[in-house]
Order: sequence, then C-alpha cells, then structure tokens
Amino acid sequence: MKRRALVLISGIAGEAYSLKELMKHDDLYKSLSYKYGEGNILEIDYQPIMDRGAILGDTLLDPLRLLLNPNGWAAQKFVNDKLKEIAGKYELVDVMTHSLGSWMVLKAKVNIHKLILIASPIGFMGILGRHTVRANIWSPSLVVDKLYYVYSTNDPVSCFPPQNIHGSKWGCKADQVYTLNSHTGHGLGDYIEYIWSTDRGIILS
Repeated sequence: MKRRALVLISGIAGEAYSLKELMKHDDLYKSLSYKYGEGNILEIDYQPIMDRGAILGDTLLDPLRLLLNPNGWAAQKFVNDKLKEIAGKYELVDVMTHSLGSWMVLKAKVNIHKLILIASPIGFMGILGRHTVRANIWSPSLVVDKLYYVYSTNDPVSCFPPQNIHGSKWGCKADQVYTLNSHTGHGLGDYIEYIWSTDRGIILS
C-alpha cells in the first residue's frame, strides 16, 4: 500500500482545473510534489459525466443536475467510488475541493485523513440555495481526521459558513477543525494564493 495521496476535486467548469491552479504556483507545486510524489497527486474529473448529453446550459446547470438529474447522481457516484478506490490504495488520503466539489465530497461515504474544503456551497449567500444544499447533504457521510474549512465573506458561494462547525455534523467527525476566512473572491486560484501566503501549514501538514 502506498503511503499518501492528495486528491483534487474541482467545481463547475468545462473540465477539472484544480491541478492546473496548483501548478501555477511553482514553489507550492514543488512542495506538494516533494511531500506526496508527483504521481500521487490525483484529480477526479466528474465533469464529462455531469454534462453527458447536455445541449444547453452545460456546466452552469450542474448544481441542478446534482440535485435532480441522473447524470448528476452518476457523477456523484463516480466521485464517491473513485475516492473509495484511492482510499483502498493509500495509507493516508488528503483531499482538496472547491465549490461544487466541496458539495459532492461531503456526500462521499469514505474515511480520509485531511480535507481542505474550499468555497463550500453550504455557505451559499442566498438562504434558499444554502438550505437546499444543506438539505441535499443532510448529514455528511464523509469522515475525516483533520478539517480545514476555508470560506470567504466576499464569496457569494461560501460567505455564510455553519456556526460552531467543530462538534457539529459539518465537522465530519474530525478531531481537528480549523476555519479560515480568506476575504477573496470565488476563484480557486485566489484561495490558493491566500492560503499559501498566510498559512502554508494548511496545505503542507
């Protein structure tokens, strides 16, 4: 069994983008490659399943597909199954998610070591959207040892995080829970830049 992996799960886009964003920061990517080994930085790209057969509104309608469409359910199952497969091959699995990926991972039924949950829609600005996402997840199935909940009061997707995450269902049974307000926009690149410049331990721990 291999030692440790980093799994990336992106949000709404034409294709997975998390790895590309990490690679834009040379020093960060070099540090991650040293820690995990380049071949152990893995990206789950569910987008081709999510948008299968879409004629109009591909990607933009992904939240509705996740709620209501068989392709969305299939994409969620794909993410869940891939995480389980990876967890069966590594002693420790760390996961970094963004936006819709942060919604999907909370529904995965798997145990992981560390989760960096970025721009989660459970903090959505609109009360209807926020409660819809939370109701869809209901109680996270994911179990983690260490949770970093990264949001931004300037990001309409994540600006209202749950209160008292540690000890609540949103803490995913983690022994260690940390919250960080990045004060950035929604882009993953902005979040990564803020984390790397403020507290590198979130990524490198």
